[in-house]
Amino acid sequence: MPSILREIAKENQLALLPVPQDFNQSSDETILEDSIQRIKSSGKINPAELVTGIVSAVLGYSEGPGKFIVDGIIFHQCGVEKLLKVIDNSYLIIFISGIDMANIDAPILFLDLFQQWIYGNL
Repeated sequence: MPSILREIAKENQLALLPVPQDFNQSSDETILEDSIQRIKSSGKINPAELVTGIVSAVLGYSEGPGKFIVDGIIFHQCGVEKLLKVIDNSYLIIFISGIDMANIDAPILFLDLFQQWIYGNL
């Protein structure tokens, strides 16, 4: 499998860091966070099954300041996937960047160069 990091390391004669076998440790803690506060959680929650930044609803109770005992947890589920319409015509979309539209003099030159490239004149 191609890896840009592997290619850069090879070109610059750098040693790759070893790939970790586990991405969590037994000492990991789960912290619940909202827009106001953070609180450590324990109980019916397994840190090894979670990742940072997931949306969830947690049922439980506070046991003193800074500690939340989890009785249950549910996660946001994606809705039913909407089927896309089949397009009969073949359209092309081109995304370009770096043409410096904020510069007063540059856009005409870059857009002209882009147009010539699209038309196959370059």
